[in-house]
Amino acid sequence: AELEAVWTPTDRLSLTAVYSYLDAKFTNFCCAVDVSGANPTVAQDLAGNRLPQAPRHRLTLNAGYGVPVAGGRLTGLATFAHVAETWYAPFTTDKFRAPAYEQVDFRITFESRGFTGIFFMKNAFDVQAINGIALGPAAAGLPRQVVPNAPRTVGIELQKRF
Repeated sequence: AELEAVWTPTDRLSLTAVYSYLDAKFTNFCCAVDVSGANPTVAQDLAGNRLPQAPRHRLTLNAGYGVPVAGGRLTGLATFAHVAETWYAPFTTDKFRAPAYEQVDFRITFESRGFTGIFFMKNAFDVQAINGIALGPAAAGLPRQVVPNAPRTVGIELQKRF
């Protein structure tokens, strides 16, 4: 289920909220083997386990404020995102679980005469989170490999519309 709300109290201010709820589980998943586990030959019934990469809750809040300035429009946007814990395999053991996290992004744009200048800051508070987990076979001694999210990223873009 997904719910979206947009409120524009003035021609300058816009507030948006998006919430999604996903109860994604296996209904029938018999005889899977976790080769990275302590007993890599035992088949498991995974019915009822959450689907990989399908967080139960996700919330995004946006606040934008724009003003006309010298021949163009200046707009600021702040975004807050919450992502619930996520599993990266059909097995619900902690080695495959990424904890919930929050991230804040900022963006300032200036638009004038077909040009847009953008300053952005993604992951403004440099939050460390997990965007993926992979494990190799335990018998081979391969460790847990974690894919981190991007660190704070600051940049500038220039766009021209033709």
